[in-house]
Amino acid sequence: MRKIGGLLAAMLLAGCSSNGGDAAPGTAAPVPTPNPPVARNACADPEADIEPSCFLQGNAANLVRTVCGVAWLPGLCNTVAFEDPQYRVEADPHPGAPYFLAIGTVHEHSSYSDGDPQQIPRDYFAAGRDGHNTADAGGDTGIRVDFMLSSEHSDNEKLPVTTSAACIPIGTDLSPGTLSPTVLANLVSCAHTGDLDHYFKWQATLQQALDGSSAGFTAMRGFEWTNDYYNHMNVYLSTNVVNAKVDGSYVGMNFMWRWLQTPVDQGGGADALAAFNHPGSKPALTPFDGDLPHNELLARLGNANWNDLAHVPEVDARVVGIEVNGGDDLSWYVKALQQGWHVGPLGAEDEHQREWSTRSKPKTVMLVRGRDPQDYYHALQNRRTMALRPELVGGAPGEKASFPQIRYWADGSGLQDGIPLGTIVRDSAAHTLHVDIEGLPAGTRVSLMAGDAEQAAPMALGVADAGGRYQGSQAVSAPGSGQRWYFLLLCPAAETQCGSSEEYLGVTAPIWFAPAEG
Repeated sequence: MRKIGGLLAAMLLAGCSSNGGDAAPGTAAPVPTPNPPVARNACADPEADIEPSCFLQGNAANLVRTVCGVAWLPGLCNTVAFEDPQYRVEADPHPGAPYFLAIGTVHEHSSYSDGDPQQIPRDYFAAGRDGHNTADAGGDTGIRVDFMLSSEHSDNEKLPVTTSAACIPIGTDLSPGTLSPTVLANLVSCAHTGDLDHYFKWQATLQQALDGSSAGFTAMRGFEWTNDYYNHMNVYLSTNVVNAKVDGSYVGMNFMWRWLQTPVDQGGGADALAAFNHPGSKPALTPFDGDLPHNELLARLGNANWNDLAHVPEVDARVVGIEVNGGDDLSWYVKALQQGWHVGPLGAEDEHQREWSTRSKPKTVMLVRGRDPQDYYHALQNRRTMALRPELVGGAPGEKASFPQIRYWADGSGLQDGIPLGTIVRDSAAHTLHVDIEGLPAGTRVSLMAGDAEQAAPMALGVADAGGRYQGSQAVSAPGSGQRWYFLLLCPAAETQCGSSEEYLGVTAPIWFAPAEG
């Protein structure tokens, strides 16, 4: 349990162990590289005693950071700058190492925002590492995954409270004298004023990610930018954090786009990687008014879903993903590509209770060459992602997640020497797309979704055999102008219109083709 009272622990420096681990079957293990040392803040320790110095430090720094989130004041804001988590890389951390597929989760919540009031990030990191959870309906649906990215709401980052619906259920009578003991107990459980780490959530999440990683599991930090009018975005692997409720972005998306271009040493997110969350959500003014009548008026005004996914070239390299969890998410994915965004699909759990790392929710697969955070940064930055529906994910509690080995590339004799998914190919040559998949349900339909700024249509390739294997290829060429993209689409055996309906099991990032630059 976290404690109140005692002495402030001394500041420590601790290096992170390498995340090198087992490679994919039949490949050599990636050469591990040690992560750089990260300074640990003793005040951010969930087990630390509250001391006046820590309490004052946390509140004063958060007050200054709130001001700095509106206007960067050099001399003042630099004194409370966050430490670089050492995630960002400019080149492949393991060039030449074999590619392998890693499965994980990219959207989790705890008491640090609006999740379970008794849980903190280390709890969902433990669920991903160990493969055990507490399912919403009871029991354990956990599976072990390779990586996990946190995404607590940045609205709560400076507040020592949880804003879960479990704290004050909708419809609760808050009139004086009417509060029941149960309601009072809920409110107390959600007020974390006596928990020191809740004054240092951003730093504490990083430390819990470092502590929660192991040889076969990589935990990493992110946050969810929760603009209820324009819709949410997950922001991963950044040094800094920004709050949609105070950054001005309810007036226009340009505030967020500007933050993604602002240098890190000025409080910006120039090292961040962002993704569009749950596309199609209705516009709102707060998280609690999604079904109220005025939101119909807001929807008619337009601008929801990030200005209807209007492309912003200046941040195209920073916005790398979009959640594709099922239903009409596929059409939003296609729309993002047609608008000009270079994004890959992400399968998200968006878990707010304790059912993290569950086999019953979508998963993200990344094509990586190593298990360090920097390897995942490089893969995400280069859009080497796939989104899988739960039907393609298996495993029992405590076991490693099983999933199809989906290899999709262009040219070359194989994935290792070919052009991987997520790549933008700029030349005028002819190319061949290759597909090699193992572990599919028998009869799974395999299609290519081909498109450009004007139109998109599926191209049926074939079906998986009785053993779950599919291999195929398709000749393509660069267009005379603009870009043409192709991503892989997997559908149930019974879905004869694969790519023309909302029945699908998995999607990959595209490979883009365009004329040579200049």
